[in-house]
Amino acid sequence: MTNKFNIEGMSPLEELEKLQELLNDLQTDRASVEIVFDSLKNAYSIHPEVGSDEADKEICRAYDDLMAQVRHLDRSLKRLDKTMKMTEQKVAQTKQLSPS
Repeated sequence: MTNKFNIEGMSPLEELEKLQELLNDLQTDRASVEIVFDSLKNAYSIHPEVGSDEADKEICRAYDDLMAQVRHLDRSLKRLDKTMKMTEQKVAQTKQLSPS
């Protein structure tokens, strides 16, 4: 499996395109988290006194799914931050090497 955050060997334009692609993916991930969160919030507001074991289990599963998606989003954001820092360093090195 290739690392979608790997930018080694890319031109500056390719790096920017890759960063845009990663940002688009993160937007999709964020939207997924929002959908699950809203579903969970709505389910609880409809049945705030949930007495059914099955309903309680369903809410717990939805909460677990939400937390898994939040953790995934957090890891992706950290990787994107690292990738952006690598790009910044690469640009700074290129500026130092190029004649003024």
